[in-house]
Amino acid sequence: TECLARAAGFTGLPLLLSGSLDLCAAHGFDAREVGLLREVLTLAQRMHHLSFVLSGWQRACEGGELSGAAVAHGVMTGVLSARELSAEGAALQGPAIAARLQAARIDSHFLTAWLQARQQTRELAQRLRSVDVQRLLVAHQRLLWLQLQHRGLV
Repeated sequence: TECLARAAGFTGLPLLLSGSLDLCAAHGFDAREVGLLREVLTLAQRMHHLSFVLSGWQRACEGGELSGAAVAHGVMTGVLSARELSAEGAALQGPAIAARLQAARIDSHFLTAWLQARQQTRELAQRLRSVDVQRLLVAHQRLLWLQLQHRGLV
C-alpha cells in the first residue's frame, strides 16, 4: 500500500515485516490488536526512514545524487525548480543545491515529520495491551540522536 511504501522505504521493509511476524507469532499477542500493531510498526518505520533522510540528504546531494526526499521536498515547496536538476549539470550543481536546501531549513520539515510520527506512535502504543513497544520508541529516538550528532546538529 502507499502508506507502507512511504513508511518503509528501501531499507525498512524487511524490518517492518519481521517485526510484524515475530510479534504476531508470540503466545501473548492478542490477534485483535493486529491492525493497531501494524499502525505502530508503520509509524516506527517512518521514523526510521526519516532518521536516515536527516542524516544523509546533504552528503548525497553534494555528491550529485538528486533523487532523494530532501530534493523532492525542495521542488514541491518551490525552493528548487526542475530545470536546476537537469542531468547535464547535476554533479556540478549538487553542492549549490545542497546549500540552497540547507538555507531553506529543509531539515526542519523532516525533523517535524519525525516528531509527529513519534507522537502518533506513542498515542497508539498506549492502546496496545499485549505488546510493549516502548523500547522500539527509545531505540528510534537514540538512532535519530546519533545521526543528528554525526551531522553536528545537536
